[in-house]
Amino acid sequence: MASTNPRDGYLLGRDILAESRLYAQHYLFTERAGGLLNADIVKDVGGKTSMEILDVGCGNGIWALDVAQAYPGTKVVGTDISSAQFPPAWTWPKDCVFTTVDVLEPVPQQYVGRFDVANARMVAGNLHGCDMNIFLGHLLRMLKPGGWIQCLDLSLPVVCAHDDEDPQAQTTWKRPPTIATQLLRISTSIAWLEDLPTRMKSGGFAVVREYDCPPRRSQFRHETVNFLSAMVEMSRGVRSIMAGDIVDEFDEAVEELHRDVRDGRLFHVGLKVRVGKKAS
Repeated sequence: MASTNPRDGYLLGRDILAESRLYAQHYLFTERAGGLLNADIVKDVGGKTSMEILDVGCGNGIWALDVAQAYPGTKVVGTDISSAQFPPAWTWPKDCVFTTVDVLEPVPQQYVGRFDVANARMVAGNLHGCDMNIFLGHLLRMLKPGGWIQCLDLSLPVVCAHDDEDPQAQTTWKRPPTIATQLLRISTSIAWLEDLPTRMKSGGFAVVREYDCPPRRSQFRHETVNFLSAMVEMSRGVRSIMAGDIVDEFDEAVEELHRDVRDGRLFHVGLKVRVGKKAS
C-alpha cells in the first residue's frame, strides 16, 4: 500500500494526471540537462562497473528507471517521502529498488558512505521552510569519498517568457508575468538554490560546477504546457495547505497564466544543473 508522510507539505499532485506531467517533464528536462548524468560525472565514474546511485525525491521513479537501463550492473535506489507514485515492485528492473526515506531525518545507517552519485532533481521547491543545509549535509553523508551530487533544479529568473522573440506578442501581457512573483512567494527555497554552489564548497565538496540548461526553441510550446500543468497542480496544493491572501493571489496568477497561454504566450522555467564532488 502506498504511504504518504502527512508532514511532507507537497504542493504538487500525486494523481494520474500529475504522473503524466512528471513523465513529460522528465524527458524535457533530461534533454535540457544533456543527459541523465552530467558530463563531468560520466567522465569521472562512467567507466565503473559496480556503481551505486541514489535518487532523492524520486517521485514516480522515471529517472531511476532510466538510469538503471542506461547503466547495466549499477545498483539504483530511489527514495521519496511518499510511495504514492512508486511503480509496482514486480515491474522494477534488476538492481533498482524504491523505498520511503525522509531526507531531512538522520541518514539511515545502511546509506552512510554508500553511493557514487546522489541525484536530486526538482526537490528544492518541496523543501520550503526547511533547513536546506541539513538536506545538503545528508546527501554528502550518503556519498562515498569522491562521490558526486547532481542537483537539477530551478534557477532565477524562475519563469521566462518569450515575448521579445514572438511576433504575435500582445501588449496586454504583464511583464514580468504575475506567476513569476507568486511562485517565489510560495517556494521560498528557490532563492536558496542560487547560493547552492557556495554552500557546496563550504560544506565539503572539493569540485563544484553549475551549468545553465536552456530549452530548444522547438520545444517552447511543450515547456509551456508542462509549466501550466504544474502551476494548476500547485494551486490545488496551495489551497489545501496554506491560508490567507496568498491563496487567492496565487489562484489569480494561475488564471492569468492560463489566459496568456490560450492567447499564444510561451514560457519556460529557468533551469540549472549543479554538480559537486565530495573530497576523497
